Amino acid sequence: MAMKETAGSLKVYFLLAGLFGVGMALRDHSNLSVVNLSVLTSGQKAALYIPIVTRLLLGCGFLLAGITFDSALRAGGTWIKKMLVVSGALLFINGALLTAEFGLEPAQSGIIAALIGFAITVYLYRSVTRLAAEAAAKAGIAPPPPPAKVMR
Repeated sequence: MAMKETAGSLKVYFLLAGLFGVGMALRDHSNLSVVNLSVLTSGQKAALYIPIVTRLLLGCGFLLAGITFDSALRAGGTWIKKMLVVSGALLFINGALLTAEFGLEPAQSGIIAALIGFAITVYLYRSVTRLAAEAAAKAGIAPPPPPAKVMR
């Protein structure tokens, strides 16, 4: 029997992931203060700062998702699912930036982390989709109609 996430466990996950993401972004930003950035190209600086900014913003988004999780589920969880799609995409974009600017060897652990993070993101997306449908059914909200197919 497969384990299924509950609304409560996902809410806690989003809160912890948000706190962790914000904390890691702030830590990484403070670590950059000891790096001599003047010797880096603008592309290398962007490859260092863009992941920090995206981690900070997504961390705040995950915190907000955890705080508003129950009401977001009743509304279909649309914005949380969009945030998860953006999060999954940014894992690879940030990894590509680091790889392009610093080479494969320094970014190798980041690539592995991106693959693991992407698998977790897919799992979360599917869990939010399932829980949103369950919350809508429990609240007596009819599922949205299937999209119309346009014949040409």
